[in-house]
Amino acid sequence: MARTRSLRTQAVGTDSLQLFGVAAHDPAAPLHLTSAEFVPLRDLGALVRPSAYERLAATREAIEEYRHVVEEAFRAQPVIPAPFGVVFRSRSSLLHWMELHYVSLMDAVHYVGDRLMTRVSVSPRPLSPAELSESREGRVADFEQTVFDSFRFLKRSAVACVTFAPQPATPGGRTAEASFLVERDKWGVFDNAVDEERRRLPELAIEQSGPLPPYDFVRLQFGA
Repeated sequence: MARTRSLRTQAVGTDSLQLFGVAAHDPAAPLHLTSAEFVPLRDLGALVRPSAYERLAATREAIEEYRHVVEEAFRAQPVIPAPFGVVFRSRSSLLHWMELHYVSLMDAVHYVGDRLMTRVSVSPRPLSPAELSESREGRVADFEQTVFDSFRFLKRSAVACVTFAPQPATPGGRTAEASFLVERDKWGVFDNAVDEERRRLPELAIEQSGPLPPYDFVRLQFGA
């Protein structure tokens, strides 16, 4: 299995490649990218760029560039995002890894093919005295249960859901977040469900982002 990174081994020349993600490959309709190279292997292809064979610093600029590459490809077709910072020593080691995991990668491409990711964040919203009620104050006081019930309702319109632990209270208040995997043709249904929760819970600020690549729903495997 291909290695990802080593702090002991430095790059030799420019043969090392940073992996951004994996997508389907159709020779009749090739994926045209302006910000990355596409390395094909039969019905799959890897989104890559030349990179030093070393640990990449997770700076804001580097992560934004990583997302730019993944999301440029995602606008054209489904993509399995790789974790930020994965680097292969050479093109041959990348192809060996793709060959080794070919069946699993194809299954993942098919799984996300007609599905989109959205993130939903929830936080308390200040209400005027006229908007306050005992039930609304109670839902804010039991924030975690209120969010759990809301995410459970939204999950009815999604294929899968990943929830994250609520962030500790800060001067700006608490925040909870979840990611949902939504069928492409049910995107409008999910949007309507979010709007329904906004009307039902005016004491909460409910923000939705997306559509996004399925960052939180794929886990690529790499060697040690």
